[in-house]
Parts: sequence; C-alpha cells; structure tokens
Amino acid sequence: MVVPLSAESESLLEVQQVEGPRPFDASALSPELAEILGAYYEQNYPRDLEWAGLESLRIEGVVVDQRGETPFLAIRKKPDLHKVTFEGLGGEQFIYAYDGNEPWQLLPGQESQPIVMPKAAAADFIRNCMFGGHLLYPSARGKTVRLLGTVVFEGIACYRIEVSIDGGQKIEYALSKYNSREVYIRYLSHASGSVESVYQGDFNSVNGMSIPRSSRLYVDDAFKAEIKINRADANTGVMPWMFRPASEYAALLINPVSNN
Repeated sequence: MVVPLSAESESLLEVQQVEGPRPFDASALSPELAEILGAYYEQNYPRDLEWAGLESLRIEGVVVDQRGETPFLAIRKKPDLHKVTFEGLGGEQFIYAYDGNEPWQLLPGQESQPIVMPKAAAADFIRNCMFGGHLLYPSARGKTVRLLGTVVFEGIACYRIEVSIDGGQKIEYALSKYNSREVYIRYLSHASGSVESVYQGDFNSVNGMSIPRSSRLYVDDAFKAEIKINRADANTGVMPWMFRPASEYAALLINPVSNN
C-alpha cells in the first residue's frame, strides 16, 4: 500500500524536487506494481519530512578480492552526486566522481590531472549515482518500470522488476516477497559488455534508509569481489564542491585521447 504524503511534506518535497522527479510516486504504475513498490518504500526509506531532510551519505568500507582488501571512502549527495576514493597499496588515491555535470577520474600512475571518464565507463558510473536508486523515482522522465515476474534466489522468493532509464540502460531488481529488501541488482556493463550482478545482504538503517553492509559482485556469474561497509553516516556536511576536481585542476579538466 502506498502511504500518502502529508500536505507539509508535499510542499517541502516540491521545493526539493523542482527540476527532478518526485520520490515514492508509483501512481502511474499498475496497482500490483504500485503495491509492491509501496511496501519497498515503507521498508527501506524514511518518509515525508525525514526523507526531505536526508541530504547526503558518507560511507567507509573495503573491497575484498583476490588481491586482498582495498579501503574506500564514498560520499553521495542528492540528487546524483557521487565520489569514490580507493586507497592503493602504496597509499595512493584512485578517484572516480560525478559532480552532476561531468564524470571524471584521477588514476595515479596513469594521469597527472583529472580527466573525463571514457564514455562507456561514464555510462556505468552515472547509472549508479542516483541517490536512493532508480526504483525510488518511477515517474522520472524517460523511465519505464515493469514487473517481470517472480524468482527464487538462494531460497528467497522475489519479485523481478525491470527499470529502463533514459539512454536505454536496463536494471533488474529482485525484491524479497518477505521483507521487500533488495536481494540483487543486475545490469549490463557498457565498459566490459558483461552482465554484472550485485547480491546484497546484512542491511543496516541509516536515518531510516536501508544500506547493505555486505554486497557480492559477480560478472557473468563468476564471483569477482565482496564490498563490505564498515560505517555509514548521514548528513555529515557533504558539500557540492567536494565532488568537483580540486580547484587547481577544475579549469584543466580534459578529455582522454580515447574516449570510447
């Protein structure tokens, strides 16, 4: 069941979403899909004024793969600002970011200054930048949402929901019938041409928003890495300028020689 917004929260959300879609608005979908998403919103997000007041996230964790553990720090800010910094073995920092205008990267040993991400990598990165995920905004322009059916994954009965976003990308979500958690997310990587699946578990609530503390990444059904979140905090003072290249580089942001 979709919970209606109060008049006060509607007003605040209208201000916050002046140029963007409204969250939690599944009214244009089929009654069955609207009910499924209504339960999903109830279980995984704060509502009304609490959601309007949730502006940003700061996340610390590690990526565990065959090479060992790689620490990372991610910051996110509404509506779609995202920056991830990985710490290399020698303490060097590898940065991938989207400032709402340009996706950029800084890779020590390869680049002496930030460059615009190659197009395929940029498409993959921006796809995952939406604060709260794409199911949160089913009425966004250029987006379609449809119920594919059901599936049992690792003993969990799930609804399969496909989201097609502007630009033609498709993301499949599996939502547990039992508790409406995101069991997995699946999509086609533009950079590799492979199907990537992220299996999620051990959820924690951060200001009412569900964050998976453990995620397993599979590429074409082969295990690649586990992402462990050690700490997640909301509204820690994350500002838009933090997503832009450092000031001395901002005016020099260049395109790589090959942008494919």
